[in-house]
Amino acid sequence: MIQTAKAWYAVGVGPDTTSNDLAIIEASSPNSNCALGSQEELKIKFMYRMSGCDSIIPAGDSITMSFRVNGGAWVNETYVINTPIQNGDTLSYTYNNKVDLSLPGVYDIVYWVNYYDDKLPENNTLERIVTSVQQISTNDSV
Repeated sequence: MIQTAKAWYAVGVGPDTTSNDLAIIEASSPNSNCALGSQEELKIKFMYRMSGCDSIIPAGDSITMSFRVNGGAWVNETYVINTPIQNGDTLSYTYNNKVDLSLPGVYDIVYWVNYYDDKLPENNTLERIVTSVQQISTNDSV
């Protein structure tokens, strides 16, 4: 499919779909569990893909890393690239801001990465449902 898209792009039809593309591929935490806390870490993995042989995201560039919980306000952080990111590199990111999942319930967490030169923003978000289950003490009586 990528070759077909590239062929159409080469003749002026359609977008260049893979040049400078960041894509979230996994949200590794938090996970649904009993008694989640008020300072839960958010972790994601994302991948860089490009079509040119020498395209990189250079050191010093920044990527906006965002998340929101249950449709609330976006929390934005800036990830400054320390070493160049090459085609095919997978990176992990742990957000500095923690989330409060201490109340039992279902939490809809949406993650978003934003790089100014990303040509395919459709894969920059990932939604994850996390359930915080109330822990029942074995000392509780019925």
